[in-house]
Amino acid sequence: MSDRATINRAERDDIGIMPDDPLVDLAERAAQTPPERKLEPAALRYVAPDRFRFRTQPGLRSTSIVLRVPEVTFDLDKNVRIKKNWERWAKRTFGPDFKKVLKVDEVIAEKTGETVIKFRPLPGRMEATYETGDPEIAAYIRMRIQEPAHAMIYEDVKPMAVEINGETVYVVQADPTSRARMAAHAAGS
Repeated sequence: MSDRATINRAERDDIGIMPDDPLVDLAERAAQTPPERKLEPAALRYVAPDRFRFRTQPGLRSTSIVLRVPEVTFDLDKNVRIKKNWERWAKRTFGPDFKKVLKVDEVIAEKTGETVIKFRPLPGRMEATYETGDPEIAAYIRMRIQEPAHAMIYEDVKPMAVEINGETVYVVQADPTSRARMAAHAAGS
């Protein structure tokens, strides 16, 4: 027999707590672990009055909004197949009036000349932005960020003018909830 002892199943179940067991006192060890730092958004200059800026939440560097238009290639046969497949998908997703629903996507594709709205990564940060001066493109992005797939995108709101005792002061949002309300108010006016 060897010097090493072997443990059978009955003895193994009766061992109890081993010294320096890493699974013992997990709550105590978790309390000693420093909390994870929340990523703060990058400080950017304020949005100009004639511009609209959309940003991703910190931690997401690359994102885009794909316009819901059929892809166009140089192969005519392939274009027909793509368009038929796209129409079947659109009819299934948006119902028989899909052409009315997706007309805005066609307009935005014509304005931008692209089928994707690409967000530009911020240098050295885990964030991305998209700026536009076109109110229609901004309204389209506002519509699309309501979808769960684009919930990580938000509008960076301009300072709003508020009149207090006859004096105009400019205010900025303090938290994500007020930012969303200010963006909704700015989009409505």
